[in-house]
Amino acid sequence: MAQEVGYFENNPVYQKGPFVIVSANGWRIEAELKGHHCPVLPASSIYAMMEKLGLRGKTNDKEKAALVCDILNGMVRTGQIVLHDNGCWVDVWSVFRAQEKAEQVLREVQ
Repeated sequence: MAQEVGYFENNPVYQKGPFVIVSANGWRIEAELKGHHCPVLPASSIYAMMEKLGLRGKTNDKEKAALVCDILNGMVRTGQIVLHDNGCWVDVWSVFRAQEKAEQVLREVQ
């Protein structure tokens, strides 16, 4: 089961991965952000993945939030979610698309 972290809990030890569930008037998924003391809301590419998994924002269903959280942490272990340069955990394809876009812009400028 996903790791549960208190709302604004300082310096949690991320035991199962960078994603945790937090009770904040409903269960939501938050993520480790390098350099911060408590978990934060995930990057937009992660929200898109959560929606594909059937979780839109908060839910009163703790088991569903935990299941999606476990899936996201599994995706970290398989390399589908990676740590971005800015310290956020993002969908690897979002990084790839951003690099492609940058390369395209450079080609157009030359």
